[in-house]
Amino acid sequence: MRHRYSGIPAILLMVFLFVGEPLQAQTVLSLRQAVDLALSRAEEIELARLRVEQAGHTLDRLKAQRLPSVSLSASYSWISETAGIDLQVPGLFSRRLSFGDGNVYDAGITAAVPLFTGFRLSKQQDALQGQVLAATELHRARRIDVARTVASVYRRAQLARMSVRIHEQQREALIAQKHMLAALLAQGQALAYDTLVISSRIMALEVARTASENEHRNALLTLAVLVSPSESLEVDENTVVDDAFIHAGHAALLREALDQRPDIRQLAAQSASARSLADAERASLYPSVNAAASFHYGKPGVDQIRNEWMRYYTAGLSLQWNLWSWGADKHAIEAREIDARSMDLSERRLRTEVEAGITLLRNELDVLRANIALLEMQMVREEERFRLAGARLREGMANAVDVVDAETALTNASLERSKAVIQYAVKVHELSAAIGREQ
Repeated sequence: MRHRYSGIPAILLMVFLFVGEPLQAQTVLSLRQAVDLALSRAEEIELARLRVEQAGHTLDRLKAQRLPSVSLSASYSWISETAGIDLQVPGLFSRRLSFGDGNVYDAGITAAVPLFTGFRLSKQQDALQGQVLAATELHRARRIDVARTVASVYRRAQLARMSVRIHEQQREALIAQKHMLAALLAQGQALAYDTLVISSRIMALEVARTASENEHRNALLTLAVLVSPSESLEVDENTVVDDAFIHAGHAALLREALDQRPDIRQLAAQSASARSLADAERASLYPSVNAAASFHYGKPGVDQIRNEWMRYYTAGLSLQWNLWSWGADKHAIEAREIDARSMDLSERRLRTEVEAGITLLRNELDVLRANIALLEMQMVREEERFRLAGARLREGMANAVDVVDAETALTNASLERSKAVIQYAVKVHELSAAIGREQ
């Protein structure tokens, strides 16, 4: 039941009832602004970006293995026994000549480079490049998911706001009819029942408006979590959506989806990476050749007799070839090839699902577009019906039930039209995401 209060106490009561918390200025955001804010703060996007960065560092580390490496070394060791020669002249003397001493010092710098690895390093690099691409596509997929989620919540808030406005407009229209009936009732030209019928419908609209306000508030709270929890947000009333791209035709949309969808590109990158890893495993069937050269400065060096500090150089080649491993290399190659075939099957299945999904979304958009046109025509007719019912009520040719029936039909048509508009906008966002666009 609604009560009326007058004067200052009524104003204070309204403040306490409807505000409840300190007033906070609302920030009205467009959909584009909401999406940009969500993209800038979404943790899942930042995690995906870190994976891209991590994959890039791993690739750079592998690239460094193909380049010459330089290392510095220094050592000291003590040897309990040293080499020597025993000299003996029977009957005259016995003597031992020692080479070097127990203290051995060495400092050196070494440069090494792989000359041939059976293409193992190059194939591993190709595999890591595929992983970098897959991580990049995962990052883009996260951005698309966040943008689609924000758009859905934003449109839900818009629908609730539109519903509040529709219920309020119809309520105000019925209040005007109720005032008119009150005047007729005072003149004895209307029945009290008519006033009761109008009042009941006004209360029903009040209840529906309260429910819409609650839905609007919940949608805004959800949006704030995604966008900016510290601010009080509001959505604008612009429900226009950019749907020009859907008129490109089914073939063009499908081609764009197969070329741009991040999940398809991610699977393709993972498949190529698995094949490169199989080739890298196959490199174990070939020999590997490495070259190294060193410069040393030490004591006694290579001259044990002089036992002095000296400089000397070393250079050489090394060859390694795994001739037999009981089939371990073969099994590793086959496992990688199975991974690649699995990725190919997943990609083909996903392409089929994408094509079916695009067909379904375009069909739903066509149906919604036709429904919107029909509902707009219905609204025009229901508005005229409501206007005529009000005029007939004033002339005593209709009763309140006719007016309420006309108003209810107009309200339902308006709500259905708003739902269709929002559903159309949401489906456009879904189709944009389905073809690999961020918004």
